[in-house]
Amino acid sequence: MHKQTLIAWLKRAHTMETQSLPILHAQMTDARKDFPARARFQAHIRETEQHAARMSEALASLGSAPVRGDGDGNAATSIAMAITTRFFSDPLARLAIADFIAEQFEVSAYTALIAAAEQAGENEVARLCRLNRGEDEDMAEWLDAQIPMAVERALTALPLGRR
Repeated sequence: MHKQTLIAWLKRAHTMETQSLPILHAQMTDARKDFPARARFQAHIRETEQHAARMSEALASLGSAPVRGDGDGNAATSIAMAITTRFFSDPLARLAIADFIAEQFEVSAYTALIAAAEQAGENEVARLCRLNRGEDEDMAEWLDAQIPMAVERALTALPLGRR
């Protein structure tokens, strides 16, 4: 039973990673982002591609494979955008916060996958998930540092009466 649950969760993690790629590509090319931000998103695209490959490897080790064409968008990002839209009118601040929320979701998802893999006695799967979680933790930390700068840019762009 644990193994089947783990396989189902790994398939969803693979989908989460592959569905993040178009979003990351769009963010990397966003004209509002400066060169260091674009470079960091480019690096995270490579990491995300590796995350998906690791999830494929984990699934193969369990005798399974990823599901292709499952959905058309990253649910964590969609939920994060829905939440931030209710609180923040500025698109730059909203995007910075939504990115952070989505990345923290991924960190939490990998924490759960690590626990599930350990419960199932799948140490190699747990190791692969730890690699992904570590890179997502690094990205979340970087995104967290971007939020104050995004807010500063948003407030600077507002007319005095709307600040």
